[in-house]
Amino acid sequence: MTNNTIIKKTWTLIAIIGVFVAVCVYIFTSTNNKPRPSPTAFYDDASIDVSPPASRLEISVQPPTAQVPMQATGEVDDYQVPGRAAIGLNPSCDSPTKWSLAKDYEDQRIAVIGNVAEYAYLPDIKGGPTWINIGAKYPVRDRLSIVIWADDRDKFGRALSSNLVDSQICAIGTVKLQDGTPEITLESPRELVLM
Repeated sequence: MTNNTIIKKTWTLIAIIGVFVAVCVYIFTSTNNKPRPSPTAFYDDASIDVSPPASRLEISVQPPTAQVPMQATGEVDDYQVPGRAAIGLNPSCDSPTKWSLAKDYEDQRIAVIGNVAEYAYLPDIKGGPTWINIGAKYPVRDRLSIVIWADDRDKFGRALSSNLVDSQICAIGTVKLQDGTPEITLESPRELVLM
């Protein structure tokens, strides 16, 4: 090889390396300039401090700020629930959703509140269901149906009776639509609260 060929190959290699370095610098500097979400962006109700103190890293979770309590102006239909509905893995009767909004939460686990319009225990029907209708009696579609199957009925003890009619209850469960009517199946007494 001649000196000329070696010099050409060396300059070609240097040019390729230079382009590679320039591309890498561009990629890394443009990525670092993008805003990153804060560590608390995914927590609505909690404040997390991840700033390291002088000696070690400490993470502390602060309790959520005080929420406005539920206010009633008369009947259960007048309840105004501040903020979001109680949905997710552990919804609570502390901030329930009004029964008439249950159909908007299909396939979600929520806590709902309402007055019992009808109670029916049907042991002779397949599965031995206990039906608790909130808002209106069957067959009105604008109601929330709560069903407890015979396999789970004994767990509820005396809580299930016709005395529930005209009582206000909170039920926690996953909303399914049956012919356009929202329905929640309860399996545990923890999911039914007499208000």
